[in-house]
Amino acid sequence: MFETIKKGLLTGLGIVLITKERLDKKMEKLVREGKLSQTEAEQMLNDLLKSGEDYWDAVEVRIKDNVQESLGNLDLCTKKDLLKLQEEIERLQERVTELETPSAE
Repeated sequence: MFETIKKGLLTGLGIVLITKERLDKKMEKLVREGKLSQTEAEQMLNDLLKSGEDYWDAVEVRIKDNVQESLGNLDLCTKKDLLKLQEEIERLQERVTELETPSAE
């Protein structure tokens, strides 16, 4: 499952890189044709890239939430659960040691 998500994200990243190159070329063309100033083209490119980053951030959050929900549905033990159990075992081991050690009466 993780590999599928990873491949999807890498594919998305590839698309973003291709899109950025195309946007750069399109903006350069608009500047050459006098339809946009260099400043306007840079601002528009930055706005588009920021919008894309925001979109990918939102996608990442949704994927993380979906993965966590899916893992929760599998009823798996979490790292936090394991740490609690380890602490409880250590506490019980100490208690057993105390009970097995003869007291000096």
